[in-house]
Amino acid sequence: MQEYVLGSRILTTDKRGRDVAVLQCLLNKMPWCGKVPVSGKFCEATAAALRRMQRHFAALPDGVAGKDTYRLFGLEVDEYWPSSLPPPGMRPLRRGSRGRDVLILQNRLASAREAYALELKSDPPGVFQEGTEKTLRAFQSDCGLPITGMLDVSGSLALYRLTGAGSRVLEPNRPGHDRGYDVFYVQQRLREKGFFTGESDGFFSEETAEAVRRLQQERHIRPDGIVGRAVCFVLGR
Repeated sequence: MQEYVLGSRILTTDKRGRDVAVLQCLLNKMPWCGKVPVSGKFCEATAAALRRMQRHFAALPDGVAGKDTYRLFGLEVDEYWPSSLPPPGMRPLRRGSRGRDVLILQNRLASAREAYALELKSDPPGVFQEGTEKTLRAFQSDCGLPITGMLDVSGSLALYRLTGAGSRVLEPNRPGHDRGYDVFYVQQRLREKGFFTGESDGFFSEETAEAVRRLQQERHIRPDGIVGRAVCFVLGR
């Protein structure tokens, strides 16, 4: 049976797969979406929750997971990703791999745990070397996945389910970069670290940008209020 990573196909009613289950998990993490069963089947309850998410972010509420909706989940879309390449997560990654999909892997792992970020610092951005392999092995162990040090579709699905930011740059007042699940994830992490006291609503407000700047100042990063690779590396628990 063909496996799909989240973002690699349009999801509509009656589609089935582990990518649907990941979508359902992410919807359940956002309080404005309501709760849906994590069944792997794109049912009407899933479509209704997706419509609530779309309305929340002022997107077309069609209940379909396509390009514009995947952007709201913080996933890579065609602004960065050439259509001639397989979507991020579909290409197997191992030591020696290079590319933006490796960069996304590194950023998302770093945003999850400080220990991952420390190990990943030894590798250049977008280059899969020893640090990325060691970190991926630790992630696989923590998630109960086979410990191979290589990323396949199963690992990519777990990555998208358990990490929330790192696929795109986030900043205020920039269309396509100022709202979504990844902004919500960043707000939650900033709150945990004591930098953010506003509403975690998934909108990159000036209050969110100011919280990012305070984090950047504490960690000796240029305080521009933008969530890029450097901030991903200091978001982890």
